[in-house]
Amino acid sequence: MAVQPESLPGINITLLYDMLPLERLDRNRLRGIFKDPLLTVMDTPELVVMFAPTRSLVAQFGDKRVRLTDQGQHLVEQTNLAELAAQVDKAIQGSKLAAYGFNFETALALNDDQTPASMLKARFLPDEEQIALLVGGQIEIMAPRLVFWRGATRYDLFFEPDPKQLKAHVNVHFETDTLPGAKALQESMRAEHELFATTLVGLFSGIRP
Repeated sequence: MAVQPESLPGINITLLYDMLPLERLDRNRLRGIFKDPLLTVMDTPELVVMFAPTRSLVAQFGDKRVRLTDQGQHLVEQTNLAELAAQVDKAIQGSKLAAYGFNFETALALNDDQTPASMLKARFLPDEEQIALLVGGQIEIMAPRLVFWRGATRYDLFFEPDPKQLKAHVNVHFETDTLPGAKALQESMRAEHELFATTLVGLFSGIRP
């Protein structure tokens, strides 16, 4: 089987800081960055959420993190999250960047005779019968999580078997105190998104339940 990954909406860039006191956030400056006349803000002592509906953008500030999500776009080359992240990072005063990362989600289309559960077991549970004996019951679903490193970059890949499709999520984590410029960040995000798809094709192509 030639697996065809299909990216899902919800591309995300997360910025992690050494601290992020919400009372220090310049909300007016942040509103200007989003440039959405319909921008709504939910402001609580522990979390600030900004939703730009005309651009399908959501920003969450809290727990030392800024989470920027493009809910309407699944094509990395068509999202402006990199530029947005660079502007938001400059607007964060008095905090030091500790790390940043990308989050992607993809669905794998399967043939009629395949199920997400059977695909995962075929790849990651070749000794299913033995494991079933050990646990004393039939293995219905397994959802593996793989945490690994490529050089200095950490990857957290996990799977979610739905009834009709196999979803895969990945977090790409970079530990650094400097955020790349918008252009370099965009290229890095594009390259990691492409690598994610290539990795999934390598894992599941030719696998039969």
